[in-house]
Amino acid sequence: MLSGLSGRGIFWRVAGLFRPYWRSVAIVGALLLITASIGVVNPLLIRVVFDTALFPSEGGPDLELLWVIVGVMAAVAVANGVFGVSQTYRLHNRSEVRLRGGFEAAGLDDRAAFGA
Repeated sequence: MLSGLSGRGIFWRVAGLFRPYWRSVAIVGALLLITASIGVVNPLLIRVVFDTALFPSEGGPDLELLWVIVGVMAAVAVANGVFGVSQTYRLHNRSEVRLRGGFEAAGLDDRAAFGA
């Protein structure tokens, strides 16, 4: 344990450090939930492809439905990529800008740290 703090005390102490960045944390959390939710869609669509489009209970394969589902799956993949890139941008670029500002405020040379 750290300085006699309980697990709950450490949690609130660490959470207090994020208070100035609560908007960024909330946005990244929302993007994470959206990305995780989108990740569930494709397996559900694959089930529809096999159960309804390719091997329906009556008749032959429904190729028109198959193309629609493939298009939706492609759109889901693109959306997942866009949300993933947005999440990475929020985490990486914004924190790098803050770090650079911290280096400049301290009068330090940040070229070595950021490869410039």
